[in-house]
Amino acid sequence: MDMEAAVDTKPRGYLPEGHVDKAGNLLQRPIAWYGHVGLGPIEVAAYPEGVVGKATLAEAEKAREGVEALLDYMVRLHDDIRAAFPPGKLPPMEEMTQRSREEIEAVIKGPLAEGGRSIYTLGYPT
Repeated sequence: MDMEAAVDTKPRGYLPEGHVDKAGNLLQRPIAWYGHVGLGPIEVAAYPEGVVGKATLAEAEKAREGVEALLDYMVRLHDDIRAAFPPGKLPPMEEMTQRSREEIEAVIKGPLAEGGRSIYTLGYPT
C-alpha cells in the first residue's frame, strides 16, 4: 500500500454529537451507528475518497493481532458448523420455518432441478 496516497476524512452526521454511536458501538450511545437512516450522509456521497477517518494513521502491524484473532475465530466457526451440519445434514426444518415442507424441499433442490425452485421465489411476507 502506498501510504503517500492515503488521505484523512472527517466523519460527520446531521445531529450534534451524543446521539449516534460510532462504529463498534464503543461509546454506548442511544442510537447504534447501524441503527439509523438519514442522520448522516451515505458513505459513498460523503467520503468519495473511500475512507472514513484517519487513513494516514493506518499501519498493517497495528491490525495483525486483531486479524489473527478474527481468522482463528473464522476457522473455529467453520469447524463447528461442519461438525454440527456435515454435508447433507441440515437443521430440523420444522424449527427453522413455518413454511410447508414441500415448499422448502423445492427450494433446497434449487431452480435447475426437477420440481425445484429458486430461493428468490420465497417472497416476504408470504
